[in-house]
Amino acid sequence: KKLPAFWKKVQKKYAEPKTSQAKHERNFMAELLDEFLASLEEFGERELAVEELSYLERCLELMIDLLDQLPTRRFFRPLLVDKHIVVRCKGSKVAQLPEARLVNQLLGILRYYENFEIDDTTGKPLTRREVTDLHYDRLQLLQRVCFQ
Repeated sequence: KKLPAFWKKVQKKYAEPKTSQAKHERNFMAELLDEFLASLEEFGERELAVEELSYLERCLELMIDLLDQLPTRRFFRPLLVDKHIVVRCKGSKVAQLPEARLVNQLLGILRYYENFEIDDTTGKPLTRREVTDLHYDRLQLLQRVCFQ
């Protein structure tokens, strides 16, 4: 009951930001994810330093922490899915490096939480049937996009 009212309030507040601070607040997580992906691509082009690898690991840990808590999951998961973070990280050159073992483990955990069988708005676990229906809905969307 509270979420729709809260969502309307958030939409009204961030529709057209009046100040640079409000604009920064609205775009903070999206810009952070974009910087992470840019760093991931940049690090794949050259030799990887220990600090750079540590940066990637800490960013992935932050994403995992944001996904495993329901209040932040509601807003962060759609952004994460939209930017295809897990897929782009798995396909990066960094993920192929032998010293990136922890990065690959963290990606596995991130993927687990991204696909966790829970309703993002209510927090209730999804039934087997609901999970199957969600899968079929995504598959139908993919087919509609492919065959337009």
